[in-house]
Amino acid sequence: MDELLKNLTSLSWWIGVVIVGFLVNISSSYFKPWFDKISSRYSEKKKLESEERQRVFEDTVQYLIENPFELLEIRLTVIYYNLRMILFIAAGIFFSLLLFSSLGSFGKFLGTIVGLSFFAIVLRYISRDRNLRKLINGVANKRNRASPLKIERDY
Repeated sequence: MDELLKNLTSLSWWIGVVIVGFLVNISSSYFKPWFDKISSRYSEKKKLESEERQRVFEDTVQYLIENPFELLEIRLTVIYYNLRMILFIAAGIFFSLLLFSSLGSFGKFLGTIVGLSFFAIVLRYISRDRNLRKLINGVANKRNRASPLKIERDY
C-alpha cells in the first residue's frame, strides 16, 4: 500500500504513464489500417465459406426433394442416432454407477472417466443428428413453400 502511494506521488511514474499512453495512442493510428485490412480479409473469407456451405445445403435439399427414398434413409439414420444416444447414455450411467460403488476412490476416478467418455460419444451423435435434422427441416420448409395448400399433420 505504501508503494502504491509512493508511486502515485512520484513525478517519474506520472511522466512514464503519460509518455506510454501517448505512444500507445500514436501507434494505434498506424496499426489500425493494417488491422482493418487483415480483419476484412478474414471476414471476407468467412463470408465466402458460409455462402459455399449454404449453396451445398440448398443443392442437397433439392436432391432430397427429388429423391424421397434418400430422405427416408436420412430420417431412419436420425432415428438410429437417437437410439444410439439413448444406449450410450444408459451404458455410461450403468458403468459409472458400477465403478463408483465397487472400487473405492480409484473406482470413482475410473467411473468419471468412463462416464465422460460415453458423454463424448453422445455429443458426437448429437452433432451428426443436428446436421441431418437441418436437412430434413430444409426439405420440409421448401416443400411447404412450394405447395399452396398447407397440410397439417398430427404426428
